[in-house]
Amino acid sequence: MELMQLQMFVAVVEEQSVRGAAERVLRTQPAVSIAMRKLEEEFSTPLFDRSKRYEYRLTPAGEVMYAYAARLVSLRNEAISAVADLGNLRTGQLRVGANESISMHLLPGEETWRTLSRDKGFYGSSAGEQTAGRKQSGRDPSECCRKAGRHSKAKAPSLT
Repeated sequence: MELMQLQMFVAVVEEQSVRGAAERVLRTQPAVSIAMRKLEEEFSTPLFDRSKRYEYRLTPAGEVMYAYAARLVSLRNEAISAVADLGNLRTGQLRVGANESISMHLLPGEETWRTLSRDKGFYGSSAGEQTAGRKQSGRDPSECCRKAGRHSKAKAPSLT
């Protein structure tokens, strides 16, 4: 049993025709019919009641199979979407490493990270985690600069 066979099976059930299913999964009608026959051979039981021509009703085995097949196809689609989101940078973590002077003057502050997370739909780590790299040895680099006399809030002496 292959995932494509299950996808075709789900399409036949939902479209209630081989033709509609073939269009949906972008395969030929004979390919879909062969896939349905192979599934039935693999389970050694019919999945469709074929007492009426062109009507695809499920047998009890087909109903059980449909429930599982639909879940598997849905899970496959979720996996594809999740991997695509990582590739498109919609999810995951962004880690930026920089020395003290770069982090003080060029990188945005914690409030900017929060705004980006909220407005741009970034997921995952919190703003606290995103700014954690700005601190070394448990000290805030801006504190070191203030102690050294740089970036102080006091006015510089005038030259007049």
